[in-house]
Amino acid sequence: MTERDAFKFGFLMQCAQDGLTEEQTRDRLVKTAATIRAHQQMEKQAAPGAGVAGQIVGEGIEGASRLGSAVLGQWPLAALAMVGLPVGVGMGGGYLASQLRGETYDKDLAKTDEEIAEYYRAIDQLRRSRRQRQMA
Repeated sequence: MTERDAFKFGFLMQCAQDGLTEEQTRDRLVKTAATIRAHQQMEKQAAPGAGVAGQIVGEGIEGASRLGSAVLGQWPLAALAMVGLPVGVGMGGGYLASQLRGETYDKDLAKTDEEIAEYYRAIDQLRRSRRQRQMA
């Protein structure tokens, strides 16, 4: 017995158990067929590439299951996202914080600061060498 025959048999058995007449069975069959067609149409609309929400809403748990297996099949991409997303958020947050504080990086000011630090190192080195000559 095929799946289709099993469905027909089960459907007719349920109608018989409910005590439906031939006309009521026909009405139920029409409604069920419309429901199945609507479900099939939703499956077509929620095909891969239709987006996460479309898959989950369109196919229910089966769509979520397929989505989960698709994500697991793409684990290198997921691993990259787990590493890259926090780094990107951190960099973006740092940039945003510096912009909100109004701190900017001035190349000329940085160069001047480095020159001043170098002058202090040179002065310190001259003082040390003078002390060594005085001690000798």
